[in-house]
Amino acid sequence: MGHVGALFETARGMQHCKARLVLVTCDLPARAMLLCMKNFNGISACCYCYHTEKTIGDDQLHRYWPYDSTVEGRTHESMKQDVITATTSHSPCRGMLPVVSPLLAAPGFNMVDGVSIDYMHVVCLGIVRSLLDMWLNGQSESYYIGDKVQCIKINCYDFSYYLLVIYFWKQVAFLDRRLHSICPPIVINRSPHTVKEFYTWKGR
Repeated sequence: MGHVGALFETARGMQHCKARLVLVTCDLPARAMLLCMKNFNGISACCYCYHTEKTIGDDQLHRYWPYDSTVEGRTHESMKQDVITATTSHSPCRGMLPVVSPLLAAPGFNMVDGVSIDYMHVVCLGIVRSLLDMWLNGQSESYYIGDKVQCIKINCYDFSYYLLVIYFWKQVAFLDRRLHSICPPIVINRSPHTVKEFYTWKGR
């Protein structure tokens, strides 16, 4: 389809069309299968960089990736080279399995830039929910705004605190209005919940 194309009959007559794969979006397990990489919690399993993970726990089976601005980023060419090395040696190379991904056969497709992050898990149910958990439940931290969100027992004698509470309340009310203004398509039967209900947020 990318090179030869196909003929389609339309109201304007026969049209010659070509199709190209530009972007792939899927969850982490499916992404690992498509790219023929190790699973997301495996060694060198990030499809965007060559971050070396660290292990934690008695069994050393739990991995985490501390932030490191010096980590080398992956490129389409470096991933192709890793695939060649893996298939030649019949063993994984920097996270790539000794299997050729079908995406490499797609003309013009970039194995790095053409694969989006798992928005549902990483953003909506990952970092965003983690940040909300910190902001709303970290009572002993300076970034805690849970009392402002809930607007509990305002001390009217402390006018500055009162204004601060009202300010955060308005911000949360604004966020809730934005969340409720989202109109998902009919195939999605779960509407967005408010900020205070973030524990019940679901990905479906």
